[in-house]
Amino acid sequence: MKNKKQTFVGVLLAVSLTVLILDSQTSLQGARDGIWLCISVVIPSLYPFLFLSAMLPSRLLGTRIKGIGLVCRLCGIPDGAESLLLLSFLGGYPIGAKMVYDAYRQGCISKPAACRMLGFCNNAGPAFLFGMIGGLFTDKKIVWVLWLIHILSALLVGVLLPGKTSETCILTRKEPLTVPQALESSLKTMGNICGWVVIFRVILTILDRWLLWFLSQEIYAGIFGLFELSNGIACLNKVANDATRFVLCSGMLAFGGLCVFMQTASVTKELGLGRYFPGKVLHCLFSILLSLLFVQLFSI
Repeated sequence: MKNKKQTFVGVLLAVSLTVLILDSQTSLQGARDGIWLCISVVIPSLYPFLFLSAMLPSRLLGTRIKGIGLVCRLCGIPDGAESLLLLSFLGGYPIGAKMVYDAYRQGCISKPAACRMLGFCNNAGPAFLFGMIGGLFTDKKIVWVLWLIHILSALLVGVLLPGKTSETCILTRKEPLTVPQALESSLKTMGNICGWVVIFRVILTILDRWLLWFLSQEIYAGIFGLFELSNGIACLNKVANDATRFVLCSGMLAFGGLCVFMQTASVTKELGLGRYFPGKVLHCLFSILLSLLFVQLFSI
C-alpha cells in the first residue's frame, strides 16, 4: 500500500513538472501574481499582527482562565487546558493545532482529548481577519461579526463532537519570547504563509486557464478558497453582492482550505487528522448557517 502511494505521488509530481514545462508562461504568471499578492496585501496586512501574536502564546499558555471555564466544560476541554481554547482563537492557523500537539507531547493531555480538540481548536486569528478582510466591506464592523460567527461556530463544534473526557491537566508555563525571538518566529511564519500562497497561486492559475475560466465569480472564489485561504479571500473582491461575499468569506475562514490542512498535518504528526477534517466541515457548515441568518436579519 505504501509503495502504491509513493508511486502515485511520484506520477503526480512528474505530471505537475510536465505541466509547468509545457505551460511555463501560465505558471510564471501565477508565481508573479502570488508574489505580488504577498508583497501588496499579505505581508503588509498580516506581519504586524503576526509579530504581536508570536509574543502572546508564551504569556498565556498554562494560565488558568476562570472566565471561560463553563464554555470549556461544555466543549469537553480538560480542566486546566482553558488557555488552549483561547489561543486557538488568537493565534490563527495552525497555531492552535500546534499548541494542542505540544500539550499532548508534554503528557499534559491524553491522545483522545488532543485528537478531539483538533476539531475545533485550530482557527483563523485576528491577524488574518483584521489584516486581510477589512478591505472587503465598507462597514468595518462586519469583520467583528465574522469573527464572532467564527468563534460561535467553533464552540458549537466543540459541544457536538463526540468523545468528551473528564480528565484534568496541568500545562507547563513557558518563558515569554523576547522581542528578537518573536521577530524570528514571526518571520518564519510569514515566509511559510507566503510560500504556500505562491505555490497554490501557480496551481490555481493553471486550473483557471484550463478548467475554471467559465465559472461564475462566486464559484470561482469558493474553489480558490477551498485550495488556499489568502487567494480565496483575495478573489472575493470580484464578488459584487455584499451578502454573498459575507457568507462565502465566513465559510472560507471556517474551513481554512487545503493549504491550512497541510500546515496542520505538518505540526500534529502522530496525532493525525481524524477529528480535524470532520470538525472543519462542521465549522464551515455552522458558519454558513449563522452568516445566512445574520444576512436575513440585518440585510447587509
